[in-house]
Amino acid sequence: MSEKDLQKSSKQMEHTINEKLSEMGRRLENLEQEFANLQEDSKISRTAVNLLLDWADDSSIQTAPIHRRKQKDETF
Repeated sequence: MSEKDLQKSSKQMEHTINEKLSEMGRRLENLEQEFANLQEDSKISRTAVNLLLDWADDSSIQTAPIHRRKQKDETF
């Protein structure tokens, strides 16, 4: 193999490696964005669950039920 052939081969390999690295960079950026979205979604879900738990705590300390139960002898 001549020096010219080696340089050509080297440039082709360099180009291939650069393409693969660029693709890996794009994939990494996509993963980072998806991770950021998951973090945001988990914060929203956590807030919603905490609100539901607070509501459940508040409703469990009420002395009278919100809805009046129908007694056996009552007809509505």
